[in-house]
Amino acid sequence: MPPLKVKLFLNEPLGLCPGNKMQLQCEKYKESMEAEEAECRHPDDYCQTRTSCMIQFLEKERKREEAREEAKKNDRT
Repeated sequence: MPPLKVKLFLNEPLGLCPGNKMQLQCEKYKESMEAEEAECRHPDDYCQTRTSCMIQFLEKERKREEAREEAKKNDRT
């Protein structure tokens, strides 16, 4: 089985400018989205690349971070 690929695209040239935004593309549906808003648009569909999907990974990481922040907020009260 060949290795799975995740395509990354940038709106602007690489550099130190804070305005650079990374674009991710779904391998199955060829839909593009910004990394900050990465979310699987078809979570109930079968996807052979899901385990290596950068979109899925970033979505999980964002949800984990939100859960951590919520837990910290609840601990303070």
